[in-house]
Amino acid sequence: MARKEIFQFIFCCIGTGVTNFSNQHSGFDLTKFTLISVDLVGYGKSRPAKRRSHRHYWFDAECCHILMREKLQKDHYSILGFSDGGRVGLILGATYPKEITKIVAVGCSCYVTPEEKSALQKIRDISSWSPESRAESEDIYGKELQTIWNAFLDAYFEYTDIFKKEIPNITCPVFVLHGEYDSIVFVEHAHYFKNTLADVKLYVHTKGPHYFHIKYYEIFNKMVQEFLLQ
Repeated sequence: MARKEIFQFIFCCIGTGVTNFSNQHSGFDLTKFTLISVDLVGYGKSRPAKRRSHRHYWFDAECCHILMREKLQKDHYSILGFSDGGRVGLILGATYPKEITKIVAVGCSCYVTPEEKSALQKIRDISSWSPESRAESEDIYGKELQTIWNAFLDAYFEYTDIFKKEIPNITCPVFVLHGEYDSIVFVEHAHYFKNTLADVKLYVHTKGPHYFHIKYYEIFNKMVQEFLLQ
């Protein structure tokens, strides 16, 4: 069977390929997939470069596409994107429809609600995070964590409609996965994608939180690999 490539995006607001996708790196069948995990500019190991605030999703998409086409010389590839990474992946699908084979979009959206902004504002102060989440991020960013988190929220809160108008340009098959109890990106977005994308499969985990692909990685890995190999 021919090898297939997955371009594995990260949770752009301070996540990394290691912290967000470790269970996929260890759980995917590497005889069938080539996994390429990316820390976007300003996050993880892609520092000390600073994040770009204006239209940063489109900037991230272009950087990732240049990496695949010019650096790795991949003409066609699939995308696994979580949260912000899912937004970047879908924008790539809309911008380069002939080059993106499939997209797996996890816990993401194409618009932002006032209620979601309010929920994020409540956790702006990193002292409100769980000790585990804070320690994991502080291991990467140290004393810069609060500043980097603030910068993400300030940029994100500028959006209402992120890329609704680009949805009709996404023609490849898309697998949308979401946790029913996602308190960061509400599950309404999964149903919006179901009703607006041209070729879409939807799965909502009835017990899943925002990071359900980490907590329930076994069923997640099975479904995603099956989708990509179809």
